[in-house]
Amino acid sequence: KNKGSNIIVYDPNREYYPEFHNNNTFIDEDTWLKQITQRHANGLHKVTNSTIVFEEATIFFPNTKKSKGIRDLLVSKRHTKNNIIFVFHSLRTIPVEIIELINFIVLFKTDDREDIINTRFKFNPEILDLFNSVQEKSENDFHYFEILSKNNNI
Repeated sequence: KNKGSNIIVYDPNREYYPEFHNNNTFIDEDTWLKQITQRHANGLHKVTNSTIVFEEATIFFPNTKKSKGIRDLLVSKRHTKNNIIFVFHSLRTIPVEIIELINFIVLFKTDDREDIINTRFKFNPEILDLFNSVQEKSENDFHYFEILSKNNNI
């Protein structure tokens, strides 16, 4: 966590409500995304030094307009000092085009079919290994997870 970091959560199911909602009001994902991707007149991002959480991140993809804003957040994260967390509830719904922009994957057991994951990530053997390992080792432990970091060549 960055020192002095704000936590900004998009939570469509209000699972974290009201802790992470301004004025206890709920806004739609388009308005929320527009707010966190705004720039000052000089081009600098308005949201900096923050942890931004996309709960139910699937709703932001593959919509091209939304994906462009998210890609901008990911590409500029080092300059803005933002931490960006996407919560997907299925490995198969992680857009392949953002894999190159992420630093790590934390994977719990999913209901993904092995054949679909094998096809989708055939060029990412590390992700395939992660998926297979977690599926096998989580049989008796619902909370089991593994982390694959970019240092491991995602």
